Amino acid sequence: MKAMITTVVAAVAMLPSFASADSYQVAIDGMMRASYRHMELTYACRHVTGPSQFSNARVAADNAVRATGIPTDMAMATVEKMASIIMAAPERKARPSLTECTTGVARTKQELLRWRRQFRRSQQ
Repeated sequence: MKAMITTVVAAVAMLPSFASADSYQVAIDGMMRASYRHMELTYACRHVTGPSQFSNARVAADNAVRATGIPTDMAMATVEKMASIIMAAPERKARPSLTECTTGVARTKQELLRWRRQFRRSQQ
């Protein structure tokens, strides 16, 4: 995951610089990590919440990566790589409960939205 995030951050670094470059990079890194965690949890919870939550998380990740200005094909390839890593990882021994999934998915989604807001602020 670190290599993938580094690739995305490196690609975004080629975009025009902004006044608050440090907060910009921090926001991008946060969005990538939050996207990954949200996808990872929705995938682990698919036995409880169904596959649509994972699909929604992928769309949210696509949108987050594209918001950085990366071309759509690169953004989609980045998210596809994240999804591949998540799906290839060994399953947890204990599956999350309905409560863990419900609260966890809401938490990771809010985290992603928070990073997107921070990213938008860093562009100004």
